[in-house]
Amino acid sequence: MKKHRGVAVVVLSALVGSAGGQSFGTWQSDTPLPTNGQAKTYSFGIELNGTKFVLGGPPWFNGSEDGSVYSLAPGATNWVEEIGFDGYGALISQGGGVDALGRIIVFGGDDPQNPGSTKPPFEWNQIEGPWNEHAARSAQAPAMYFAETTDSAGRIYSIGGGPGESATVGNPNSTYAERFIGSSDTWEPIAPLPIATADAAASPDGLGHILVFGGISADGSTRLSEVQRYDLATDSWSTVANTDMPVALSGHEATLGADGRIFILGGASGPIGAETVEKTTWVYDPMTDSWQAGPDMAEARRWFASFLASDDMIYAIGGDNSTGGSYGVEKLYTTPCPVFTAQPTDQTRWQYAKVTMSAPAYGGGTITYQWKHDGVALVDGPSVGGGTISGATTDTLTIDQAGANDAGFYQVEATNSCGTTQSNVALLTINTPVDLPTQWTFTSLHPSVATSSYATGVDHGVQVGRAVYDDFGYLNIDHPYIWQGSAASGQNMTQPDSPGGSIVDFAGNYAVGWWWEPIQCYVNHQWQTCYYQRAAWWDTTDGSFHSTNYSGYEYTIMNGTDGTSIVGTGSYDDAVGNYFSRAVIWQGADFSFASSIHPSVGNTNSSLIAVDGNTQFGNVTFTFGGVHAGIWQGSAASFVDLNPAGATKSTATDASDGQQVGIIDQFTNPHAGIWTGTPESFVDLTPDGALTSRVTACEAGIQLGSVDFGDGLGYRTVLWGGSKDVYVEIANVLPTGYAGLNLVGMDVEPDGTISLVGSAYNQTLGRTEAVMIRSTTDSPCLPDVNGDGNLDPADFTAWIAAFNANDPAADQNQDGSIDPSDFTAWIANFNAGCP
Repeated sequence: MKKHRGVAVVVLSALVGSAGGQSFGTWQSDTPLPTNGQAKTYSFGIELNGTKFVLGGPPWFNGSEDGSVYSLAPGATNWVEEIGFDGYGALISQGGGVDALGRIIVFGGDDPQNPGSTKPPFEWNQIEGPWNEHAARSAQAPAMYFAETTDSAGRIYSIGGGPGESATVGNPNSTYAERFIGSSDTWEPIAPLPIATADAAASPDGLGHILVFGGISADGSTRLSEVQRYDLATDSWSTVANTDMPVALSGHEATLGADGRIFILGGASGPIGAETVEKTTWVYDPMTDSWQAGPDMAEARRWFASFLASDDMIYAIGGDNSTGGSYGVEKLYTTPCPVFTAQPTDQTRWQYAKVTMSAPAYGGGTITYQWKHDGVALVDGPSVGGGTISGATTDTLTIDQAGANDAGFYQVEATNSCGTTQSNVALLTINTPVDLPTQWTFTSLHPSVATSSYATGVDHGVQVGRAVYDDFGYLNIDHPYIWQGSAASGQNMTQPDSPGGSIVDFAGNYAVGWWWEPIQCYVNHQWQTCYYQRAAWWDTTDGSFHSTNYSGYEYTIMNGTDGTSIVGTGSYDDAVGNYFSRAVIWQGADFSFASSIHPSVGNTNSSLIAVDGNTQFGNVTFTFGGVHAGIWQGSAASFVDLNPAGATKSTATDASDGQQVGIIDQFTNPHAGIWTGTPESFVDLTPDGALTSRVTACEAGIQLGSVDFGDGLGYRTVLWGGSKDVYVEIANVLPTGYAGLNLVGMDVEPDGTISLVGSAYNQTLGRTEAVMIRSTTDSPCLPDVNGDGNLDPADFTAWIAAFNANDPAADQNQDGSIDPSDFTAWIANFNAGCP
């Protein structure tokens, strides 16, 4: 007598990898069916919209005429009786499934006492019971002992079948196979089985195939152990693609678990006519084509219902056995294997950066993680590159102070009782900055016409900034300036109809900033020329000037460029004098079009300071939270607050080559630091023992700023190499008579030469001057104390001044002390000359 296969209605994606030899849980008893103790056999089971159903077969309703149906609603603990298969007779071996339209379709079956009683396929629902009838199956399709299952497209399969154990050579079991297409209400023949079988079990494997397990041979003489595979894509079968079952079975169930494995449950084994009804569970892993013994069921069963429910439980319900059959229900939790919700991604970082990789996974039970570097399992503690690893066995790996040897391929494995899933492989590239220089040359860029001047940017031998002097009747007004390495090369970029402006940043060919745009305005009953601050840029290749405007903003300024994009700020005030600023990106071939990316929710002001490829960097003023550094990816919605945990405020100052720099707690306890796109990536640059620090610029993994070491000497200019422990002081670079070095811009050339620009105070002339210092490998010319490039008696006068001022330039014997022996050393150095 025939059983009905359970239908797998949950389809799983293939796992990246899984582990053999897993342990399983145990079968749990559940509330039995309300059959008054009668066995529930020859039924099939499904879940639809959270409700579990067992349909068809005895116990019979309506005076032993119709198959019975039971359901278990979501959250319920007891099964209830539903409308049965009214009018369809006492049929067994019916099949069924949920089609692509979400309907329960019932088909096949016969009455062994009245052969030929097969009815047309029909739809069943809870309200009407049997409902619409559907297209008839092919005349070649056996009425009984066929295996059925449902694929991920909602196509319901009928495979093989026939007389089963009663088959003979003249009346054999079948190779015929077909499937029901709900959308067209048709039965579609598919390629026939290579090996005829009846009373087999079928299940999808989650990999694009239908597997048919065992059954009874064509002539009914033996049970089969073969696994036959149907390829959905090619409409073809194979008998050698999958390893055969460990034991020959018929009347069993095949159900795809939530872990991607197929569970072969119960059935009959042994010779035909002398069978043993089994309670065994065999587990097949399609990923590894391997078999493993699973936990035994509490009851032996054949011809029963089995299905996977949304709670990841496989249910086994009713069935025939040697003790009169069962109406019991038991279930087995099939732990879902880990599935990654995010994958680690390739990263490029500078040496000493904080590297974070995350790959969270979900699945059943407890999930453990193991990160690997180039295939080697990681542990928390020192890394091979000299950094510090944490989170090696969590979903998030962090390497603090990553070194060059930390570069390589990273992957994480997530494991639970189902098995192990491997993440994608991510490549970590570590860039190493050039060595920090200790020797420098000094150049004043100050134009002779100016009362003061300031350099703000430098790139490939060109410096930009502003010079201050009287013009257009205005006192001490800024003028945009461009230099090419010397004061004499300075070029005033002020437009003829404008009193001035300023260049704020420079990269590639773009010198960006602002100018005073002349506009006719009506004041005191007369028209006159007014001036408004407008964003502007200069092309350093041809000297051309480009003014821009941004509708709706009274004032605009370009603050930063990477040589490709330009960012800045648009500002306006309201009728009562409140001032507002907005982060702005300039676009278009000539950067004439601007758009705001101000993150509006909870923020009063924003500005962009720097741009690095597709990333913009700036500051946002929160209504109640002060100023926070932030990062954007081209839109307001992409804004990410970079304020690190524990910091009250933060300010962005520059961004380049994948790094962003700025200052946290800038108004109370300023600390310079580096971000790489997230608040968690912040690296504090304040050296151990120092009081405070600031940073103004970065490029090629090097950071420019200043540190107060708490020794009473105030802030001193430093270069960092990405770490608080890797820095050099820029000392002894100012000629005698200069003080107050303030460097704000930098450029690292391909050969490793570093140019720094800013300003210094000329004490002799009482003015602030734009300056550039440039790294050199040449030894310093110690006796040229005034730094004019000549050795002459003026250097002796300069040495006396330096000696009296305790200036490091007076230390001619380089012993760290300034005393009379340095006079003797200066004479020797002067006589030796310099290269």
